[in-house]
Amino acid sequence: LLRNEFKPDRLENKRLQQQVKQALDYRSRIEKAIREQDNSMIQDEFVQTAGQIDEWLENIYDLAGRIDRYRQERDVLLRDRHQAEQRLDKLRDRLSHEQDGVMRDQLALSVKSTEQQLNTLNRLDDTIARAELQLENSLTHLGTIYSQTMLVDAKDIDSGRARRLRQEISDEVGELNDILLAMDEVYRAESAV
Repeated sequence: LLRNEFKPDRLENKRLQQQVKQALDYRSRIEKAIREQDNSMIQDEFVQTAGQIDEWLENIYDLAGRIDRYRQERDVLLRDRHQAEQRLDKLRDRLSHEQDGVMRDQLALSVKSTEQQLNTLNRLDDTIARAELQLENSLTHLGTIYSQTMLVDAKDIDSGRARRLRQEISDEVGELNDILLAMDEVYRAESAV
């Protein structure tokens, strides 16, 4: 069902496709471990955990989609950066030589606008770099959680291992949400320029 909702083949980048497939594979393995669990208390804990993992997968897929879109637009963004840097140098040079006050004001406004464009492009690059690392970390955590589901038995419920596992997933979902919000802010800022 999740493979129908999260279609890795929609992503152009092969590495991102593979990462999403890996996340889906971990999810199906975790689900299998839940089904094979013969202790109903553990199974109940894991069912709650599985719901969080689905939300986590949704964020992973969304993040991979945004990274993929960025990579598709990378040439345009590099071109924009190069043009903005050249334009900024020319504008600053003109501003330093301009005598007319009205023209100086207009040039200063253009300098500020171009600086803002470059700042937005830098923030976008930084945010994408963080997103790529977060995606790698999420896959590592998902693999760890899969391994932990294989270790949980009845005595672990009393020790709280399953609850800690849910908390780890909740923390991971929160981190992904933070990255997605940061990306939204950068995209909104870029749209406003």
